[in-house]
Amino acid sequence: MEAFQHTPELALRLLVVLNLRLQQLHNIVHGLVSERAVVRLARLIQYSAWQHGTDLTTTGELLRIKLPYYQMARSIGITYEECSRLMKGLGGVVSYGRGGKIVILDREGLDQMAAGLSEESDLGQSKGRFMTGLWRR
Repeated sequence: MEAFQHTPELALRLLVVLNLRLQQLHNIVHGLVSERAVVRLARLIQYSAWQHGTDLTTTGELLRIKLPYYQMARSIGITYEECSRLMKGLGGVVSYGRGGKIVILDREGLDQMAAGLSEESDLGQSKGRFMTGLWRR
């Protein structure tokens, strides 16, 4: 408490950090309640790529962190089985390898999915990547 009295800037900085964290938690709860599972999954992959980085490979961007199905499922509030099914449907955008190795094959496609595009969008029709059922979850 003495530090705050002597350095008010420190107190303001702490409030800024707490406010940002509260906003993040609000966005997480809002997403769990209102976003489709495939959108939450795309956002998780995006966030993981941003947070942990990627390595460029011949096929795409390999996430530096491994994300097993169970970890992704728990993070976005779905079952292991549903996560597995959703990842298989994302074959043109990301690939999943044993042990949680994820390669982003199409960054633009992933960004569009994370933005919540519907199956009627240009992405879903012209490139034919998504199973119809993915967008209805």
